[in-house]
Amino acid sequence: MEWNEVPGADDYDVRVCLDSDCSTITRSTNTTQSSWTVTPALTQGKTYWWEARAINDCGSGAWSGTRSLEPGCVAPGIPSITDPGKSVLPGQEYTVSWTAVSDATGYMIQEATNPEFDRPTTYSVDRTSRTFSHLNGGCEPGVYYYRVVAINDCGPGRTSSTVDMVVKAPDIDYDRICDYEDNCPGTPNEDQLDSDRDGAGDVCDDCPLDYDRDDDTDGEDLATFADGGTGASLETLARQFGRVCR
Repeated sequence: MEWNEVPGADDYDVRVCLDSDCSTITRSTNTTQSSWTVTPALTQGKTYWWEARAINDCGSGAWSGTRSLEPGCVAPGIPSITDPGKSVLPGQEYTVSWTAVSDATGYMIQEATNPEFDRPTTYSVDRTSRTFSHLNGGCEPGVYYYRVVAINDCGPGRTSSTVDMVVKAPDIDYDRICDYEDNCPGTPNEDQLDSDRDGAGDVCDDCPLDYDRDDDTDGEDLATFADGGTGASLETLARQFGRVCR
């Protein structure tokens, strides 16, 4: 709100009212300036009345008489988004949060798999956080990017900065072999050795040299899986692993 400067005035009283005769005052101030930005903000779309008077050492002048005022639409401020951390395991939940914006009626958080937010997924929330979790379909880590914007009746405000979260590749034994390809997903075995070729790696196979677990009673395993023709028996080879299937 602005008014003309009055010669000889030291300062001004200004008030905002809920009625035209200013019998109900909702905001007021005293200022040496000839303008005032009303704080706290008034309700958008509602009609108010305001007036001002000049003051000096001799006292207060007359009130100017009221003029109507209808606050314009103001978009909300920018939320401050919090980094959710560096990385999580597949399926592990993590929460992206941000600061509240006083004039917001809700928020929109966007998630994308690229920092340019090409084709993002947008979620509308009425709080200041949202929880996510992801199961990667492949053997590479997934990186997810997030940004948030506050909204009110005037529309969205400006977008926050960007944070990200790395969802690790599904490798629960940390042997650098993805669970979907690991023949012993719960036991580290980077070499993936499977001597009896039964699909279970030697380190997690109760009988690593007996694919059909028949204790070699038919002689087939000895003929098939003897150690490269060196003459070592299955029992000898099994003892190398600390297990005998008899």
